[in-house]
Amino acid sequence: ICQLNHYWARVRINPTSLLPTSLLPTSYFLLPTLITLAAFGLRVYGLGADSLWYDEAYSALVARSDGVTAARMASADLNPLLHPLLLRAGVAALGSSEFALRFVSLVFGVALIPLMWALAVRLFDRATARLAAALVCCAPLFVWYSREARMYSQMATLGLAAAYALVR
Repeated sequence: ICQLNHYWARVRINPTSLLPTSLLPTSYFLLPTLITLAAFGLRVYGLGADSLWYDEAYSALVARSDGVTAARMASADLNPLLHPLLLRAGVAALGSSEFALRFVSLVFGVALIPLMWALAVRLFDRATARLAAALVCCAPLFVWYSREARMYSQMATLGLAAAYALVR
């Protein structure tokens, strides 16, 4: 490798200019990806260790019941209807353990980081985007609510997606 680099230095041709840009390693997505992976690690560690709280247990009851009962119970709850539907799909795909019930919220909580990055890049610059993504990654409020089987992280993610769509 050292001889090859020496050869390219003598020829004065940049070897990376010979490759298609799609094959080049880019640092543009490296930091947001690392921040997103860190957010996933923060949120998934010990996800199923605690038992369900009362409101999480109510969400689990809605997700485990049949379609008509789930619709009736979800309409009696004051929360948006999309969360029980996604929770039912999560229970069907992953099971009904504490980990599986909370994993649906975890997905929305992790999706918040790249959305924040994209919105901050569009509104400000990459340095601000790095700071915003790191703050959302580590903020206790976002970490806590990403680990609950409730709709809080879903609402934050959908709200941020709506803001991004408005700016775009």
